[in-house]
Amino acid sequence: MTILGTAWVANDWDSILFRRERSTLFATFYDYSREFLEVDPEVNFQIVHNWGRLDAGDYDLWVDIFWDDEFEEGEGYFNVYHNLFSTRVFRPINGFRLDLDQGWNLVSINIDPLDANIPVMFIYLIQHENLLIVKDNQGRFFLPSRNFNNIPRWDFRQAYQIKMTARDELEVEGFRVPPDEPIPLRQGWNLCAYFPEEEIEAPEAFRNIRDILIIAKDQSGHYYNPGRDFNNMPPLRRGQGYQIKVRERAELIWFVP
Repeated sequence: MTILGTAWVANDWDSILFRRERSTLFATFYDYSREFLEVDPEVNFQIVHNWGRLDAGDYDLWVDIFWDDEFEEGEGYFNVYHNLFSTRVFRPINGFRLDLDQGWNLVSINIDPLDANIPVMFIYLIQHENLLIVKDNQGRFFLPSRNFNNIPRWDFRQAYQIKMTARDELEVEGFRVPPDEPIPLRQGWNLCAYFPEEEIEAPEAFRNIRDILIIAKDQSGHYYNPGRDFNNMPPLRRGQGYQIKVRERAELIWFVP
C-alpha cells in the first residue's frame, strides 16, 4: 500500500512505526533533528508499507509526526502533528477455471469466491445438466435434482467432492488466497484445499504437520505416509483437493520452497 500526503515537519524523519487497530491504520514518524528551525519546511511524504491482508474498503490513516530539538542552553523543544489521511484498499478480483471430469472429482480452489452460495456458484453446471452432487468435509451436500442444499457456503479452505455426468468447467471469481493461509485441521480425516500456484512434492508440502500426519491421499488413491517414509503421490497441484488424516488438531500451512 502506498499513501501520499503533505505535512509540516522540522526535518526528515529517522524512523516510522506502523500498527493497525480494526479499521484504522496508524503510522508514527520519529524525527530527532537537533537543529532548531524557525520556519518548518513543508515536505511531501510517501508511506510504503505492506499491511498484510486487508479487506477491501475505506480506511483512515492517522499520522503522528514527532521531533525533539535542543538549544545550546540545553532547553528542549518538542512538537507533534496529528494528521488524518484517508485511503481506499482494493483487493484485485481473480478468475479461476476448474476442470471437472465425468464421475467423481476431489477439488479445491485458491480463490475466496465473491459469492460463496453453492447453488449460485454452480448455476451454469446446473443449466448444462452435468452436475449430480456436491459434498463437503462434513457429509453435507447439494443435490440440484432435488433442489436440496445444506452446505452453508463454499469454504475456500476445504476441498469438495463433485460428481459429474460429463466433463465440464466451473468458473469462479473472487479474491486470491495467499499460499500460506492457515487451514484448521480437526483430529482424524479432513478434506483440504491446496493454495500454492507451484506444484510441490508431498514431503515438502506437508512439512509443517509431518509429526502429526498419519496419511495424505489424492483423488486417485495415491498417498503419502511419513511414518513409513513412503510416497507415490504426484506433486500437489492447484485445483486438486486432498484427504488428510492427522493425530490431533492443528493448522496446515502449505510449505512453498
